[in-house]
Amino acid sequence: MTQIMFIYILIRQHKFVERTLDSCSKCIESRLFEKHAVVATGKKTYLSVINWDGLSPEHCYITTMEHYSSCLVLDEDVWEEIQFWMKSLVNMWREDEEDQDCVFFENARDIHEQKHMSIECVPLPREIGDLSPIYFKKAIMESEKEWSVNKKLIDLSKNPRQSQGVRGLVPKGFPYFAVYFGLQPGYAHVIEKEKNFPANFAQ
Repeated sequence: MTQIMFIYILIRQHKFVERTLDSCSKCIESRLFEKHAVVATGKKTYLSVINWDGLSPEHCYITTMEHYSSCLVLDEDVWEEIQFWMKSLVNMWREDEEDQDCVFFENARDIHEQKHMSIECVPLPREIGDLSPIYFKKAIMESEKEWSVNKKLIDLSKNPRQSQGVRGLVPKGFPYFAVYFGLQPGYAHVIEKEKNFPANFAQ
């Protein structure tokens, strides 16, 4: 590769990143940032309500102030702050008079497009929350033949460092789906056929 070609590629990549950040509704510096939806902010992350009719009136998501494509590439302090939000939400709904459970899920698809990562959170009645690991495991295993060649469900409880969730179990740069049940480890699966993977999986 010539030096001119190398510089040309760098310029193209830079312009792509610029366009991505400028048109991202989750980046706080973006002209499309949905400030009105933000519930609370941390040092490097924030909690926001979704901008569409969700699975419940309290359907929300945790995301980063800077642009990251998935949890796999987060710095450790950013991941720890996300875990703080998760613990806070679990405790809040557990102490609610309705004694609710919740599930968290990350749909990290289209990694090559550098979309802004987020972890969605949906509160559930306790009796449904208790059964959600069974439902999710069944749904992933039944549908994986459509979007995966490697039919291997990843049990996040097998991670020696369970607090890391999917981090360390899926290679960086790979698209995946991950789900957590409250503060308990859940499941993950690499997405090999992205065009066949439903964008609204888990919804």
